[in-house]
Amino acid sequence: MARRRLEDERFAAFAEASVLWLDLPDAVFRGYEGDDQLLGTPRTDDAPPVDLVRREIARLEPQRVYLPLGIGGHVDHQLARDAGAALLHDARKWVMPGPDYTGMIAFYEDFPYAYWEDFGRLEDMPGGVVPGIPADVSLTAEFADIGDQIERKIRGIALYESQIERLFDDPRAMGAAVRAYGAKVAELGGLSGGYAERYWVTTRA
Repeated sequence: MARRRLEDERFAAFAEASVLWLDLPDAVFRGYEGDDQLLGTPRTDDAPPVDLVRREIARLEPQRVYLPLGIGGHVDHQLARDAGAALLHDARKWVMPGPDYTGMIAFYEDFPYAYWEDFGRLEDMPGGVVPGIPADVSLTAEFADIGDQIERKIRGIALYESQIERLFDDPRAMGAAVRAYGAKVAELGGLSGGYAERYWVTTRA
């Protein structure tokens, strides 16, 4: 955990961003072992951090909150996604309605899982749906052209040295994967010949 936090600090400095830890240990430090558990169903005693995320959104007042889509099934990504999905139900309460998080909450495509699984559309999710999203909320694709940022993105990912060998074998393979997936997303968004990222933004019918 100490090494990962140091990598977070280095990336935050590189990206000119702020980092805030919420005392949520990675799954391997919460008793999950091996890929079968890490990429399986979250334990019943390991609930999504809904209240914590709600509190921090209220405190920080962000314009948008990005959460993982959960492609690949990593339990931490699933729990973060499920926390966001739960918040989308808040405004539906008819007694003392809370803020409407629709439009604020967006989901990103988990890399490298999306690359490994050749993710192309929401129907590629297990069961063809994103769990927990209210029936009157849909997800709309929003593309960001990152052609001028792709090499900087690769340098940023390379700062997470503890993850490179396990996920990609080496930095060169990581860079190739980032470029390949970025090119695929750009093509899906009609930006052929470039690189893009795609976010799934919540909208209410």
